[in-house]
Amino acid sequence: MALPLRVCLATSIPGPVGGMGIPGTDGSDGLSASTFLTAAFTMPSQGGSNTAEVDDSTVFSFGEIIYMAVAGYMQVIGIPDGTHLVLLNLRDDTSGGGGGGGGGGGGVPEVFFGVGDPNGVVTATLPAIFYTALGEVWVKTVAGTNNTGWTEVIA
Repeated sequence: MALPLRVCLATSIPGPVGGMGIPGTDGSDGLSASTFLTAAFTMPSQGGSNTAEVDDSTVFSFGEIIYMAVAGYMQVIGIPDGTHLVLLNLRDDTSGGGGGGGGGGGGVPEVFFGVGDPNGVVTATLPAIFYTALGEVWVKTVAGTNNTGWTEVIA
């Protein structure tokens, strides 16, 4: 059987572009990709882990790398419920604003979340930082374990 010398290829020729359709409705807003600590968090040593109490842990996923202000890079290694995260300290970086140390010392600030002026209310050792829901940031500027010496740095 001889093959034909000409082969006809099927082609498609596009037609004209259609008009715009009716716009769809706006989708609902997604969840915030951040949360607040609701209790003091003790920074674990590099390679160690600790549980953080937070407003909402449902926006995080297992294995996710997060940055915790003034503490450093952590990995989510557990989500026991809607208000707790088990965090693994990925690096010891006490010289530059986060990481390592362990036990809240060694230059790693204790982190607190609350309402209003922490003076006379929050007992902490230096260094420490306090956040309010209104966006206020307080830093402990007086050494020693006491509930005074907080200075508001962002109002």
